Amino acid sequence: MINNAANIEEYYKEVKDQYDLDLEHFKFICNTPFRFVKKVMSSGVLSNIRIQYLGTFEVSKSRLSFSKKTTQDNYDNNIISKKKYEDKMKILNSYEQ
Repeated sequence: MINNAANIEEYYKEVKDQYDLDLEHFKFICNTPFRFVKKVMSSGVLSNIRIQYLGTFEVSKSRLSFSKKTTQDNYDNNIISKKKYEDKMKILNSYEQ
């Protein structure tokens, strides 16, 4: 299986004459929407994100259940503090509603 960087480089070779961009700038443009999705989902605000031409990104129900279980287990095993547990569960529970 070819990785993401190889796919971008392959596509760049096909279209480089159409654009006045070097490979690094081209990679940056291609990866920016996905960095944005990661940033939003990592911020603690779980919301659906729509990116034109790519689709809507959302947290799946199974991932939400897994995160809640993991958070509960971490709290029960004293891996995370009560405050961190409450903050994370608040975020997870608000997304379900």
